[in-house]
Amino acid sequence: MYDLRPREYFSLNNLMFYIDDSALTSDVYEDNIELLRCFDEEKWESCSIEDKVTLIQELADFECAILHIPKITVSAKKIDRYTLGMYDRKNNTIIVDVQRLNKAEATMCVNTTAHEIYHVYQYYLCENFDWDNDMADTYFFDNIKTWKEELQDYKSAYFYSYDEYSEQSIEKSAREYAEQETKKIMEYTADNDKVLSE
Repeated sequence: MYDLRPREYFSLNNLMFYIDDSALTSDVYEDNIELLRCFDEEKWESCSIEDKVTLIQELADFECAILHIPKITVSAKKIDRYTLGMYDRKNNTIIVDVQRLNKAEATMCVNTTAHEIYHVYQYYLCENFDWDNDMADTYFFDNIKTWKEELQDYKSAYFYSYDEYSEQSIEKSAREYAEQETKKIMEYTADNDKVLSE
């Protein structure tokens, strides 16, 4: 379904790095335009809850492919009055609130999906990084070190103030990624040739 190339890697001091030369020859967003156009607000509103969950799963798969992390399951159930989606680390799933999903705009669903997938990415990096390697102490990996520390003492919005929760680097990074991805994806939802010609 997704036109993504297999990964090519090179090794440096026993660390594996991904070479993304596909960005030079292919636009993964354009290649998946049919999926992205499903998040057009009019199309989204006409979808059933089941279809919306399926589309969020497909979007999650798309985001996982972009971030080069294993796919994750999306499920729908009641969370609470305020939360549209969350990453359940224990079960390694993303949960969307079935009641909020019914009323949520496509843009909000795209943003929430991208935000939660970025949390999956953050956990994946923190859990799979070789912390014993000398390179772990370099400036390049400072963000991952900060995320690891914050994940060990995570300040959930359920138990801490919103400011304490939202000011964590792990949350700021996820918000920033989600905002960028949402903007990019929503540019592709328009059913016109302008987007494809730019």
